[in-house]
Amino acid sequence: MTTLNVQACKLVGPQRLARASTTSARCSTSTCAPRQLRQPERLITCSLRTDAGREGQDLRRQSSTASAAVPAPTKLQELAGLSYSAQYDALFQEELDTKRAVPKPSKIAQQQEQKSRKVLLSDVFATLKRRLWTQRSWARTDVQYHHLHTDTPLDPHSPYEGFWWSHMGWLLDNEATMERVGDRSNTSDLEAQPFYKFIQRTYAWHVVAMFGVLYAVGGLPAIVWGGALRVAWVYHITWFVNSASHCWGNQQYDTGDLSRNNWWVALLAFGEGWHNTHHAFSHSARHGLEWWQIDPTWYVIWTFQKLGLATKVKLPTEQQKQRMALSTN
Repeated sequence: MTTLNVQACKLVGPQRLARASTTSARCSTSTCAPRQLRQPERLITCSLRTDAGREGQDLRRQSSTASAAVPAPTKLQELAGLSYSAQYDALFQEELDTKRAVPKPSKIAQQQEQKSRKVLLSDVFATLKRRLWTQRSWARTDVQYHHLHTDTPLDPHSPYEGFWWSHMGWLLDNEATMERVGDRSNTSDLEAQPFYKFIQRTYAWHVVAMFGVLYAVGGLPAIVWGGALRVAWVYHITWFVNSASHCWGNQQYDTGDLSRNNWWVALLAFGEGWHNTHHAFSHSARHGLEWWQIDPTWYVIWTFQKLGLATKVKLPTEQQKQRMALSTN
């Protein structure tokens, strides 16, 4: 009878990748530390030996969290230095693993793409990858993986695919968005909180109540100005953080992506326009780190902290800021 002896195999420990839980939520009463994503375990190869001396038969198996079609690390390394367009074409030939970070594309290589077009008054060159108006699937979307995949083909809203795409076009293409960020397991901690469970169950009633109060106070004009137009205005301000703040402004910190500090977006979005700082220190409760950078959201958090209503508020240290700062030369 032939017996099998399986060689011992060692599982490579997963690398943890940090990101901010959301773009807007910078602090809570419990913690301001960034949530983390666990990278899927690598494939394990074990060699089987028989007592007859036969060797060389390899069995590949995966851990429960791995995906069969995930690009190997060596293949991911080959993406470094390529344009956004070339990375996109290579990545979307296979099933995606949205929890594995992709190297940042080369801005120079993207600029040299034949079909790339410059975003107005910006140094960003975009390549159209999805239809903007036709053959689209419209539904809800998710932006949770933006920090992990910023301005790579796995980013749901990078201006490398055009300003319109990064502003709101991605919201109208559910097929593309779900392909990139369809795994919702990164929101499990939020889904477990009773407050968010309540909001999810009763969301429609909040909308009805808002319009009801507006009508009772000011009739139809109040619904138009205080309801529909106000909501549209706030939506576009929010979207400017992902579009304008990745096209126009300055970079104070070396984040490797297109994020910029944009003063006019900061004014409209209560401090969220200091977006390069946010990408450099995604755990920070304060985005406007300079005294002249207006950040109303931080002023509210600071007040709550002084009143004892907000705890464990996180800010970058001077050493962290110096390490991330771009050279003035």
